[in-house]
Amino acid sequence: MRARWIIAVVAMAGAAGLTAEPLAHTGLDLGYRQLYNLQFHDAHATFHQWRSQHPHDPLGPASDAVTDLFAEMDR
Repeated sequence: MRARWIIAVVAMAGAAGLTAEPLAHTGLDLGYRQLYNLQFHDAHATFHQWRSQHPHDPLGPASDAVTDLFAEMDR
C-alpha cells in the first residue's frame, strides 16, 4: 500500500513538472532581470508588453505591481 502511495506522488509530481512552464520561458524573465538591475522603466515596458499579449494572465499585472513596489523602495 505504501509503495502505491509513493508511486502516485512521484507520478503526480512528474506530471506537474511537465505541464508547468518555467518563468524563463514565459518572456517575463527579461522584466525580472530588469527589475533586479533597478531598471524600473524598462521593466514596466516589458510587463506592459506581456500584459497586452496575455490579457488573462495574472502574472502581468502582478509583475507590474511588484515593479511599482520595488521602485518605491528604491526611492
